This record gives sequence, C-alpha cells and structure tokens, in this order.
Amino acid sequence: MQLSYVKPNFIIISSILLSCATMGALEEVMDIHQRVVENYFVSNVVVVKSLIGMYATCGIIQKA
Repeated sequence: MQLSYVKPNFIIISSILLSCATMGALEEVMDIHQRVVENYFVSNVVVVKSLIGMYATCGIIQKA
C-alpha cells in the first residue's frame, strides 16, 4: 500500500494490528502505532481498541 501511495482507512489499520498481535510481531506493531499517530487515527475508537488489545496480547501492559 505504501508503494502505491494508498492511504489505509481505520478498518485496514485495525485488521493489520490484529494480525500482527496474533503473530506476536511487536516491532511491526510499534511501527504501525507510529503511523496511526502520524495519520490522526488516534481519535478512532476501533483503532485505539485494536492498539490496546494488541499491546495486551503481546504482554506489554504499560503501553496498553
């Protein structure tokens, strides 16, 4: 998506976070978290819920 300059919506971001949490891909999730902040998705309840769940699944309760 980045190579095609396609901006993801909140549904795509949420799905990617769920997939990364399932795989335990913490580095990728932290990168996506940064992109969420940069693209102003932090006010979206679905994305924030996905971030909290992802950090909790990965065992990083402080971030959750």
